Amino acid sequence: GGDLILKNIVAIDGGLTIENAKIGGSLILRSIESPQKMTLTFDSAKIGTLFDEAISWPSPGKLSLSSFVYENIGGEAPRDAESRLKWLRLQPKNKWETQPYEQLAGVLRKMGQDDVAKDVMIEKNWDRRSQGHWFHLSWWWEGFFGEVAGFGYSPLRALIAILVFIYLGQILFKQGKQS
Repeated sequence: GGDLILKNIVAIDGGLTIENAKIGGSLILRSIESPQKMTLTFDSAKIGTLFDEAISWPSPGKLSLSSFVYENIGGEAPRDAESRLKWLRLQPKNKWETQPYEQLAGVLRKMGQDDVAKDVMIEKNWDRRSQGHWFHLSWWWEGFFGEVAGFGYSPLRALIAILVFIYLGQILFKQGKQS
């Protein structure tokens, strides 16, 4: 039911693993000196509120958030899509999962930030696509669908694309008829 406070720590040289932990209160990760030296593992941990800051995040490839669940992002912790996506992308590339993106989007939605949550879900799909190979048909299809409809999160964009396609078709058929 308490808090885990990692604040004003001179340095964590090595790894800190909070795996399968249940922290009913808050996880506070602030004012860490030389965070690039540490590896943080929060796999399957559950916490109440996440209080962190970008300057206390580890280097790319040194953050593990597999099945990490949190209820809220508190205080002055970054809540914008760009910062939180940067945080998610600190995970190892060979360990990519959808759950951390969906967890973040769900929390942002509960906090009333639906547009930011939508941005996170769109970027989840772009990041998932970056794990694929350009020679697969699905890679091309996902890219097309991502551009046209924001992976289903921007249906208005799809409607606009359809209207443009119909308009261009009218012009082409009209030109063909006149020839």
